Amino acid sequence: IKLLSTVNEQTKIVYVSLGTRWSEDNSAKAVFLEKFLTVAQLMPGHHFVIAAGSYQTVLENMRSTENITICNYAPQIAILAKASLMVTHAGGSIKECIRVGVPMLCYPFDNDQFGMAARVVHHGLGLRGNHRTDNSNVIKYKICKILNDSNIPKQIDYFRARALHSEKSYDDVTIIERFIANFD
Repeated sequence: IKLLSTVNEQTKIVYVSLGTRWSEDNSAKAVFLEKFLTVAQLMPGHHFVIAAGSYQTVLENMRSTENITICNYAPQIAILAKASLMVTHAGGSIKECIRVGVPMLCYPFDNDQFGMAARVVHHGLGLRGNHRTDNSNVIKYKICKILNDSNIPKQIDYFRARALHSEKSYDDVTIIERFIANFD
């Protein structure tokens, strides 16, 4: 990926993407994303890719370290293939993280995201944070805790295998065909 062509292969990549929806006022999203500029300063051995959407220019103007790539839009699957961790709002990217094998730090904002984040934690696939109260030091702590937890990759491998098996099986098709046959 051109975005990451200058990043050393041994550098751990932290991908931050909070989805396209935000239920609160947009200034809260900007304030939360700004915390990652400080986290990047606190973690110089890591590279942060922030999909900032309309806040790209604002964050670029505030950036004070080189270990950050800030973009409007990011090719998520390609970045996940190189990432060591994803910071997510706990939406559809959970499935993508499992499929690629990337642990998650979830910051839910609304609707089913809270339940999805709880499932990520329950199944040992990552941690959950609170975008209102977690400061940069807490975020750094949680990132380090996830990256140093040897059980999380095992859990992700287990769920990845289950997902691949499910995709290859036709159990769901068989159930639907039996259900439809009852209407003939």
